[in-house]
Amino acid sequence: FLIAHIWGFSKRTKDGVTVVKSTDRHVGNKNMEAIPVQELAIKSLKVVRNASTTPKALARALAKVIHDNFSKGANPVEVRRDVMMAVHAITAELRKLLNPPTISGEMVQVATASTNGAKVIGKVIPERSQAVSSKGVLTVKDGKTLHDELLTTLRVKFDHWYYFPCFTPTTNGQWCPFGEACLLENE
Repeated sequence: FLIAHIWGFSKRTKDGVTVVKSTDRHVGNKNMEAIPVQELAIKSLKVVRNASTTPKALARALAKVIHDNFSKGANPVEVRRDVMMAVHAITAELRKLLNPPTISGEMVQVATASTNGAKVIGKVIPERSQAVSSKGVLTVKDGKTLHDELLTTLRVKFDHWYYFPCFTPTTNGQWCPFGEACLLENE
């Protein structure tokens, strides 16, 4: 999917939840059927971190029910209430089933699914996540060669981020001063 914004940069993603979250909610009645699906995707993402398949399956069923009810002339307020009751019941059940992956095999499966089936990267991510702990940062980039390389940088601390030239604190040029900076990466 390619998500184009009026402001800023376009974003390319394969994640359905990101696409749903980026849709505009303030279109009026044209977007009435998409709002419950969007809320379902956002809530299930908060409960289940690998939430690509779950919202798609549930959203398809909800979209069919919503479309059938709206085409028959049902009251939108009642349909929304019923859909939200179903969403709350589903998220409550997902919370009961939620178990973070503990075994390394489960972590490899989740990482492989997150990287669109790249088994090599799926094996590397759990190893590196143990090395950087829960407060660390893992970055996966496309390589320029056929071989995968692993680079580990320890004790990296990000105090201030440099996102866009408009956010630079100086008015006489586009530069961003750092006090005692060890690393400034710019792509």
